[in-house]
Amino acid sequence: MTGSATGVLYSNLKPGVDFNGGDFLARLADFTPEAVCREKSGLIEGLMEEPDRGKVVLKLGNGIEVFNSVPTAICSFLSRPQSFARAVVQAISLGGDTDTVAAMTGAISGAYLGVTAIPVNWRDQLENRRYIEELGERLFTLAGG
Repeated sequence: MTGSATGVLYSNLKPGVDFNGGDFLARLADFTPEAVCREKSGLIEGLMEEPDRGKVVLKLGNGIEVFNSVPTAICSFLSRPQSFARAVVQAISLGGDTDTVAAMTGAISGAYLGVTAIPVNWRDQLENRRYIEELGERLFTLAGG
């Protein structure tokens, strides 16, 4: 995804203000060229409200492959868009390649909610925390923040 595409996708999203998962998915579809990912993305809306572990894993997958992890991470975020911790725990609860799916879920949730939404005790235990925070600040600056 290019910088301008990222800006178009995320520029109008504000945590807690009229967030609509369906609209988010529709905007995201413009950036999904692979047929299998588009197909699985189309299943997310029906799973995100009350995500049943078995159905999510069966329909979206929980493996390392892009088509089995990215839609699942998006679904995990959309099932808990107002809570970083709950979204990440949702991703982990699905089993499979939990570190990949949870990392992507956390990245999406963190981008939407901001760093303060990450539980302090999680941030305090982060390996290379200072370096990662510095990279985040630099990225924010580069993005015009």
